[in-house]
Amino acid sequence: MNFLLITIRENKIFLTKCIAFFLLIGVIVSLVLPHRYDSRISFYTKKSESSTSLNSLDLSQLMLAGSPIASNHEFSILDILSSNDIYETMLIKYYDSIDSSLIEFWNNESYFGADLSLTELLNDRKTINNSILKLKSRVTFNENRKSGLISIAASLESKALSKEFVEIFFQEISDLLLSVNQKKSIEKVNFFENITFNYKNQLDLLEDELVSFLKNNKNIDASELLTAEKNRLERQVNIISNTYFSLLKELEMSKINSNDNLPLLVILDAPKEAHKKSYPPRKLIVVISLFLGLAYFIIILFFTNNDFRRKITTI
Repeated sequence: MNFLLITIRENKIFLTKCIAFFLLIGVIVSLVLPHRYDSRISFYTKKSESSTSLNSLDLSQLMLAGSPIASNHEFSILDILSSNDIYETMLIKYYDSIDSSLIEFWNNESYFGADLSLTELLNDRKTINNSILKLKSRVTFNENRKSGLISIAASLESKALSKEFVEIFFQEISDLLLSVNQKKSIEKVNFFENITFNYKNQLDLLEDELVSFLKNNKNIDASELLTAEKNRLERQVNIISNTYFSLLKELEMSKINSNDNLPLLVILDAPKEAHKKSYPPRKLIVVISLFLGLAYFIIILFFTNNDFRRKITTI
C-alpha cells in the first residue's frame, strides 16, 4: 500500500481537484433538492373501563352472525393509518402555512406543474393516487406495544407546514376514531334492544302457553305425562325469563356506558417546528462525494498511469 500513498502524494493536486469537483456537485444537488422539515407528535389511547359485563348471560344464545357481541373487533389507530382515505382527506384540506391544499401545493409548485384548481386536480384520479403515495412516504408512525405510545412524524417542505399537518392529522385521527367507535357502541345498543324485544315476545308466548296449560289441566298431579309437560313448560319459562332480565340489565348498562368506553387520545409530546432540515441528508451527500472523488481519481490514474496500473494489477 506504500506505492498508493506515494501515488496520492505525487498527484495530490489532481486528487484535491477530483474531490473538490464532486463536493461541488454534492453542494449543488443538496441545494436543488427540496428541503424538508420533520415534526412529530406522541400520544397514547386512554380508555375508561366499562362496567358492562356479560358474565350473567348465556353467550351461546347470543353468538349471532354479525352481532357486535360476536364480532367485537375494536377499531384502532393502526387501522386508520393503513387506510388511503385519511391520506386523501389530508391532501385536500386547506393549510394556512401554504395558503392552499397539499395536493395543489405539490402539483402547482413543482417545476413542471400546471396551475390547476383543486376541482381539476380531484377529477384526475392518477394525480390523487400519486399524491397519496407521496404523502404516505412522508408520514411515518411507530407503536410501542409495551407502553401503548404511538408516534407520528411528517416530513414536509416547511417548518410551519410540517407542524400544522401533524396537528390536523392528529385531530382527524381522533375524530375518526371517536366516530367509528361511537357507531359501534350504538350498534351494540341496537343489538341489545332487538334481541331483548325478541326474548320478551318469546317469554310472553311461553307464559301464555303455561297459563293455558294450567287452566285446561286441573288434575296435573294425577298424571305423570301432565306433570312432565308442566315441568318442561316451567323450565322454558325460567330459561327465557332469566335471559330476558339479564338482557334488560345489559341493555341499560350499554346505554349508560355507550360514551364511557370511547377512546381518548392523550398527547404526550406535542408537535413543534423543526430547528433544522431533515432532508436532504448533507452528511451522506458529503461522504458519497468524497467516495466518488476518490474513485474517480483512482480510475483516471488506472487508465493514464502505466506504472500505477501495473502495480494495481499485481496486488
